Amino acid sequence: MCSEQVKTHPGRLPAGSSSPHYTRRLLPSPARLRRPLAIGLLLVLIAVIAAFLIRIEAGDAVVTVALGQPLGSTAMVVDSSTHRAFVATMTQPIAAPPVSRIVMLDTRTASVLKTIEVGTNLLPLALDERLDRLVVASSTVVNSGVVRLLDGRTGAIVRSAALQQPPISLAVNGRAARIYVAVGAWSTCSTTACNLQPTIVSVLDAHTLRLLHTETLSRSLGDLRVDEYRGRVFVPTSAGLVVLDAGGRVQRVLQGLAVLAIDQRTGHVMITTTDGIAMLDVDTGRLLWRRQELVSAATVDGKSGSVLVLPVATNTVEVLSSTTGAVLHTVAVGKLPVAIVVDSRAGRAYVANHDDHSISLLDTASWRVQRTVPVAPYPLSVSLDSAAHRVIVENTSISVQRQQGMQAWIPAALRQWLPLQPGASLGAISPEPTSSVSVVDVSRL
Repeated sequence: MCSEQVKTHPGRLPAGSSSPHYTRRLLPSPARLRRPLAIGLLLVLIAVIAAFLIRIEAGDAVVTVALGQPLGSTAMVVDSSTHRAFVATMTQPIAAPPVSRIVMLDTRTASVLKTIEVGTNLLPLALDERLDRLVVASSTVVNSGVVRLLDGRTGAIVRSAALQQPPISLAVNGRAARIYVAVGAWSTCSTTACNLQPTIVSVLDAHTLRLLHTETLSRSLGDLRVDEYRGRVFVPTSAGLVVLDAGGRVQRVLQGLAVLAIDQRTGHVMITTTDGIAMLDVDTGRLLWRRQELVSAATVDGKSGSVLVLPVATNTVEVLSSTTGAVLHTVAVGKLPVAIVVDSRAGRAYVANHDDHSISLLDTASWRVQRTVPVAPYPLSVSLDSAAHRVIVENTSISVQRQQGMQAWIPAALRQWLPLQPGASLGAISPEPTSSVSVVDVSRL
């Protein structure tokens, strides 16, 4: 006679059974509950620490300094020997003339060292690396101008010289110890009297600011450019591209509107024309090649000799042959690239993408984008401190967000599951934009 077998199921007691031992086996013991809970908390802690380290690794590679100038900055130069960046800014007080200042930053720490007031309307700056001097030209409220020399390490004003008219452009030849200042009508003027007004280029001694020579030219159409190695100064005028020698005297007048880039290996210059761009042999005045495309910026890779241009409305970088103008590579970057700089030693090029609020890092061996790095909104220009492995980006606007407490370091994916502590506000965006500079440590990218 066989006995009946009773089948049991998890969570159920057999009929008529009241065994306390059986009941205890259905509920996990406290020891068993503590183990998975501890493991879960440990995993969360590891994730938070990893996110903290990743944020330090990636986030600290970009430091943005708000300049507090609502009209934005107008020019920037970087001195790799002193690790200083100088940014020209301007504010417009109510019912008062504009005030221009130079903000001096340490490129290694991205800290503001000094702010120097230098006049009203400020021109693009120039740097004399041989003397460690910053050259600043600005206009005054009495329709004249002034040129100042600033110490490249301390920012102290070393010397000043008055100008009879407001300056419109500035350049430096450190090898010849010469400063070139153009005064006259702005290139954007449209009246007949303005168009007939000549441009006067003054040549100053870079040590003393003593006036050495003046040259009267047709109305200027753009900025002065200097080829230090060959002692040439290029002045775009309504009569053509004027070439001056190191002393400021006219050598020749060539076709072309303005100089985009200078090939230091050959002395050839890339110029803008009425319908595009061209490469000009300055010695013969002959155009080596020309392309019918508009570009917003150009530079030359000193190592390969290739010409890098940013064609308008294409969101690309074109790599051209310096001898033929043929397109060697086309590299897609961010939206509206506006500026480019090449570090030939490191084999990288950096492109500022205005509408993407980023810079693209290009490998000049493969001509591929290695990385895209977010910076502050609307970058306008990009400069290089190669000795400190820093890229300095001038931005026209930034919304500052302040975060307090440890909540700021917790990843957004985890933050939503954690209760906010009193006083641990996640921050507020400032209501007004402000100009800024982003310093990127490219050795960490």
